Amino acid sequence: MGLPWFDRLLREIEEIEGDRIQRSDFVATQYVLLIFVGLSCCFLLFFAGEALLARQMIRALVLGLAAAIIVIDYACLPLFKKYFLFRTILQVMMTALFLFLLVTGGEDGSGILWIYLFPVISFHCFGLRSGTLTSAFFFACCVGLLFALPGDMIYPYPLAFRVRIAFTLFAITVMSRILEKNRQSIDAKLHANLVELRERETEIRAYNARMREELTLASQLQQTMLAQSYPDIRAQKGGGLAVEFAHRYLPAGEVGGDFFYIRQLAEDRISLLLCDVMGHGVRAALVTAMLRALIESYPAAMVEPGRLLTRINKDVGQVLDGPTLVMFTTAAAVLLDLRQGEIHYALAGHHPLCLLRPDTGKLLELAMPKTDEHSALGIMPDTHYETHTERIFPGDVALLFTDGLFDVVNASGETFNYEKLLQVLRAEMQYPLGTLIDRILKATQTFAAGCPPPDDICLVAVAIHELKTGRGTGTSG
Repeated sequence: MGLPWFDRLLREIEEIEGDRIQRSDFVATQYVLLIFVGLSCCFLLFFAGEALLARQMIRALVLGLAAAIIVIDYACLPLFKKYFLFRTILQVMMTALFLFLLVTGGEDGSGILWIYLFPVISFHCFGLRSGTLTSAFFFACCVGLLFALPGDMIYPYPLAFRVRIAFTLFAITVMSRILEKNRQSIDAKLHANLVELRERETEIRAYNARMREELTLASQLQQTMLAQSYPDIRAQKGGGLAVEFAHRYLPAGEVGGDFFYIRQLAEDRISLLLCDVMGHGVRAALVTAMLRALIESYPAAMVEPGRLLTRINKDVGQVLDGPTLVMFTTAAAVLLDLRQGEIHYALAGHHPLCLLRPDTGKLLELAMPKTDEHSALGIMPDTHYETHTERIFPGDVALLFTDGLFDVVNASGETFNYEKLLQVLRAEMQYPLGTLIDRILKATQTFAAGCPPPDDICLVAVAIHELKTGRGTGTSG
């Protein structure tokens, strides 16, 4: 799959190159010839009108036919290669008409029209259509006819007039040959550039194909980093609670910088981490893979969200230590303790979590106090993150999401923003978990109205239920 901008550029160059190769009279030649054609036709038609008024029907017909041939011949310039034989016949007819006018003109003043017919013939028959030797041969023939025809075959034009006509024909023939050589040089350079561009295009297409295969593989590998199934978490004693999970992950490209991680710590406790790496694409995806490896290396820290973020922040600062390796990451760490009926959380530069209570219609924003340090991971390696606690009850739904969910932009440049998202959550919280997150995404997509999301979107929902018989937990859907 090629690059759209490169494909457009190549098509434009091919059109230009094709036009220049097909049209022998290009750029300056085209406009100069157009002037000559216009003047020639005007004078031909003028003298044809005079001949018609003088009832010289044959002369009027010849002059009108000459004008028609010139116009048709000029109109066929873009199709020179396709209709070469047809144009050659037209040029022969035009030359014959010129000779007829040369022999018969003069007495009535129509000899002046050669000044306008000569350039057309020299451009078409001498300068542009043939090589230098052929041009010189036809030039010599015409000049020879001009000086060698017997007096009884041609009007006795003065010698000085014939010399001026000969020099005019010579100058125009030389000029047309120079223009033709320049055109051929430009065409050769353009053709070479086009060949090079085609070779580059082939290389780029092959490179893009390899990159797309690698990105597809990277996307598949990244999906395996996300939860493929959910742990069955329930408190058999104490609160008698169980949890249901659901998530949606929509990367802005083939791979993204958002990910979440779920680990069961005990039968009634679960740790959940949501990270949003700055930007998206391959670079952000590599950082998410590094974070996943770091998290796997210290399971003990996951029992306390603040401690977990502090540990990650310190290690990230050591790994990404350099001006070219700066990658900020916001994160939300959660510990669900069903036995105690509590949710423990800590945030690192992340927006608040949302705790929905459909039974009462309330929405709690689980944010960090302003007095706490909660900068994004990777900025200050010595930051200490605090853990905070909130009670949870049957029916509650905890939502963790990245800012791509509310940073969507529509065609008017308006942003969905966090406040609009809260309005949607308040309006939709009564729906079952899977339906709830689908309706949230639909609201943002409706607002965007087809505009692609500027950032990755990751949404994880955890519903708290009263413990029931059986082992039914949510699926990612």
